Amino acid sequence: MAIIEFAWNELKPGVLADAFTQGAVAAMIAPDDTFRDLWDRLMADQREKLPWEVTLAEIAHNHHGSGEITDSLGDVIYFRPSLHGHIARKFEITQGSGQFAMRPGGFVQDGILVTPSVELLADCWALVARIMAAMTPDDMAPPFWRVSVQRLKYQCSVAALDGLTALVGNSLGRWGQLGFAIDAARARAMGPFSAKGLCDVFGLMSLLPLASWPAKWANARFADRSRVNRLEAGEHLIEKPHYDTRYFSAISGSRDTICTQVFVDGGWVNLPIARDSLAIIPGKLARRELGLPATMHRVIHREPTDPPFWQNARDFNTTLLFGAK
Repeated sequence: MAIIEFAWNELKPGVLADAFTQGAVAAMIAPDDTFRDLWDRLMADQREKLPWEVTLAEIAHNHHGSGEITDSLGDVIYFRPSLHGHIARKFEITQGSGQFAMRPGGFVQDGILVTPSVELLADCWALVARIMAAMTPDDMAPPFWRVSVQRLKYQCSVAALDGLTALVGNSLGRWGQLGFAIDAARARAMGPFSAKGLCDVFGLMSLLPLASWPAKWANARFADRSRVNRLEAGEHLIEKPHYDTRYFSAISGSRDTICTQVFVDGGWVNLPIARDSLAIIPGKLARRELGLPATMHRVIHREPTDPPFWQNARDFNTTLLFGAK
């Protein structure tokens, strides 16, 4: 029962709460034509230029960022070794007095502010509302929440990922580069080194000539004994094992060389994410507010023997994510 399946018409109030309480770590939903239409409007509408199709200057114009990636909205370029590696467009929807509001208020394209239609916002809201109703236990009132919509693009190869990561790191000043290197080392911390505070010490030790070798040696031994951090041959870690901060993440996508995995019974299991399905995993807010267990997951890259010829297409390695925060 680790990964449970539902048809869209089976997604009734409380059913996901029951499934996750009984041990499921993810739910695969077979959506209806309404969702497929929503996918097309968000991901395939050629009239909208997504951030991986425009210049850096245009991305910067639409960036509404924060030091915390979970708080950043608009267009985002986020590359940190083993933590994140994507280009994204993110917005949130709130509702009050029967009206929908979006943050940011729109996206500038060719010098013109483009705002999604009210119908699109309403359809995104309705999708998330139905999932939230299914996530809420029958004996609880639905909590306050807002909608998060994210469109993400992952790279076609490890070389492209590493190149963009180096570009981001090298664009910083001297102290910024030092902090970037420490963060990269912290992301590789295993076992006891991964604990809060100790990972900072490990990050600093990894950059000190006399301390780096024993620190890295001990870290490698912890990694060898850890099932959570184990990678199979040909796998490259993009996002380390983590729990999402929101109530849930509902994920669909065109996955070609990347894979989202959930941790089940001491090992990693691939989620069969596709354009015509929704994979739902609960996050930290669901644990705190709804009493549901959060699901640990990670994103890996598998280098193909022969890279697909469509690797630069608009929808290669893309993810459409809906969430409630």
